[in-house]
Formats: sequence, structure tokens, C-alpha cells
Amino acid sequence: MKQDPPFVFRVKATLVGLAALGLAACGGDGVESGPALPIGDTATFQIIQANVLDPMPYACSRSGCHEAGGTSGGAFKLWPNPDPMTAQGQQQLLDNQLSMEAMVNFSNPPQSRVLTMPLQGDGDTHPGSVGFPSTSDMGYQTILIWIQNS
Repeated sequence: MKQDPPFVFRVKATLVGLAALGLAACGGDGVESGPALPIGDTATFQIIQANVLDPMPYACSRSGCHEAGGTSGGAFKLWPNPDPMTAQGQQQLLDNQLSMEAMVNFSNPPQSRVLTMPLQGDGDTHPGSVGFPSTSDMGYQTILIWIQNS
């Protein structure tokens, strides 16, 4: 029987626990909301973090761009290089995924702000010098496929 890596197991266990907690909170007269849960696949998001958001040429999470706690980058904030083997890193990955999902148009993925804003020549202006040169760019395609499969 194939076992999940420790991080994937912990994420699944956390999501199951949060779902159970949310179900237990149902009932009553008021509308209750629980913690925000990601829509997209969290394991695939780790790939996006490691291959698009953190390294060059994109380096979206670096200081002066979209780094969490920074003043630039609008509402799209990212923790740089979160370590999925620590509780803090897992929380940072979740924060990053939720921040990115806020920029996603799930009904029309190519119109997602996370794709259109950094797409060079698309009309939106991205203040940073780095972006996607075209829709065939590896970073663009990686994020697009993740959105389409969410």
C-alpha cells in the first residue's frame, strides 16, 4: 500500500479535521463560518511555490514584490520559501495558496488576475519587471493548469 509523504498526510489529516469541525459547528440560527480552506490542490500548489513563485526568473515572493509583510504587491502577499516540513511552513503555504486563490477566476481561468496581471502586453500593467512573456510561458502554464484542475 502506497503511503503519502508526511506533509501530504498532515495536510489531508488537517483538512479532514477542519471539515469535521465545520460539520460539528453546523446548526443554530446564525450563519457560521469556519477557517478558510483552499479550493485548489495543495500538493500541486507546493510545486507552483517551488518552481514559479520563489525562484528566478519570477521570484514573486521576494522582498520588494509580493513578500508577506511588505508594502508593495497589493493584496497578493506571499511568504518566501516556506518549509513544508515545519508547522510554520505549512501555514505559510496555506496562506500563500489562499492569497493566490483570491486572484483566481475559477469560472474563466485565463481571465484570472494572477495570470493577466503579470502577462506582458495584455493590457494590465505589472509594476515589476518580471512577468510572463506569453501564455506559453512555463510559469503561466503551470498556474493555468492548476486553476483548471481545481
